[in-house]
Amino acid sequence: MKDKKSKKTYIGGQAVIEGVMMRGKTGIATAVRDSDGVIRVEAERITPPEKKNAFLKLPIIRGAVNFFSSLVTGTKILMRSAEVYGTTANRLSLKSGSRKLLKSTSWT
Repeated sequence: MKDKKSKKTYIGGQAVIEGVMMRGKTGIATAVRDSDGVIRVEAERITPPEKKNAFLKLPIIRGAVNFFSSLVTGTKILMRSAEVYGTTANRLSLKSGSRKLLKSTSWT
């Protein structure tokens, strides 16, 4: 019995601070849980670099461009997730509870 033709998926993901980022050929979506427990979702459409320039269809060039593009995009999304999580976390850490924690863990 022959196997059914399987369809390939072009979706990948990356863990971010308190969430996940998923990227496909034409879009990026990030879901991050803020410190209040609310899940914040951001999505954006993208155009692949090889669609912008025919030169980027060459295998070695395409690989290098995709590597750096993924590196920049991943870092940007990671910083954004830290910002989403940190905006409410910073408000909570400024309350007196964090000062008590610092005092209780001191060596003096």
